[in-house]
Amino acid sequence: MKLKYKIPIALRIAKAKIFHKKIPVLISWAATYRCNQRCLYCKMPSLVSDELSSEQVKMMIDKLNKLGAKVLNITGGEALLRGDIFDLIEYFKAKGIYVCLNSNGILVPENINRLKILDLLNLSIEGPREVHDSIRGPGAYQTVIKAAQAALQSKIKVNFTATINKHNIIHLDYIIGLARELKLAVRFEILEEYMLGSKSKNSLEISPAQVQKALAEIIWAKNQAKYRKTIINSLGLLTYLQSWPELKYLQCASGNIIFRVTPQGIMFVCAKATYENTQRTNYSIDLINDSTAQIKAKLASWAYPDRECSCACSSRQAVNLVWNLKF
Repeated sequence: MKLKYKIPIALRIAKAKIFHKKIPVLISWAATYRCNQRCLYCKMPSLVSDELSSEQVKMMIDKLNKLGAKVLNITGGEALLRGDIFDLIEYFKAKGIYVCLNSNGILVPENINRLKILDLLNLSIEGPREVHDSIRGPGAYQTVIKAAQAALQSKIKVNFTATINKHNIIHLDYIIGLARELKLAVRFEILEEYMLGSKSKNSLEISPAQVQKALAEIIWAKNQAKYRKTIINSLGLLTYLQSWPELKYLQCASGNIIFRVTPQGIMFVCAKATYENTQRTNYSIDLINDSTAQIKAKLASWAYPDRECSCACSSRQAVNLVWNLKF
C-alpha cells in the first residue's frame, strides 16, 4: 500500500482510538450476492437481495467518504457480475479511496484492462486442481490461474486467498509453492463454523487441533526466508490464531473502524450481523435514506461493538491486533 493511503488511514484509526469515535475507515461492501460459482462452503448466492443502482452506490460512497472511509473491499457473491462495477471503481478511485476487489477469477481476463485501476485484486485458491475443482466446480482451477497470470501481465497487484478446510489441509505447501512460483502472495483464512451467508453447519470445517497443526505448518514456512514475503499473514497474527477457537481477548475493531455494507446499502458492524439479521436493527444504518449527519449520530450512539471478537477472518483479526495496540 502506498504512503498516500497509509498516512490518512493511520490518522483516522488513531483519531478513532484516542477520542473513542466510530469512524468507518475500512469498508467491506458486498456488491451483490449473485455468483457464477457454487462453492461447497458458501450459501451467499441463495441470499435474496435488492441491489443499489449506480447512482445510489455513488451517493453511499460520498457519505462514507465524508465520514472518513479510505479503504473499500468489494466482495460478493461475485462482484464482477455487476455490469456497472468498473464505472463504480473509477468513481471510488476518484474519491481517493484504496480499492480492493475479491473475485473467483472467471470474469477477470476479459475485463483485465478495466481492472488495471484497482489497488489490489484478491483471487480465491483452494489447492491443487483436483481440490480446487472439487470445491468450486470443474475447470475452476484453470480459470483462476489464467486470471492470476492475466493480472500479473497487466501489472495489477494480485494476491491469493486460501481458506483452510478439510479438503486442502494437506496441500498447504502446494498453495504456498504455487503462490511463490507465480510471484504473488497468499493470505490464509480459517474456515468458519457455518457456511458463508447462513447458519448452516459447514461440512468442510476442521477441528481446533487441525487448525493448530495447519497454522504451525504455515508459521514454519513463514520463518523460511524464501517464503517470508509469499505468506501475507504476519507471524504475530498466526501465533495469535493458534489458540483458535479459544482466542485471547481483543476488543473488536468492527463497529469502530471496520463496517460491512450489504447490496441494499445497509451498514452493519460485520458480515455475520448481515446474515443473522438482514433487517434494520439498532445496530444497522441505512446509508441511502439516512443523511450524513444522521449516520454520524447513529454511529456515536452504538454500544454493540464494545465486545470480544471471535471471528475467524484473519484480515479482521489483523486489524483487531492493531486496534488493541498489539503490534
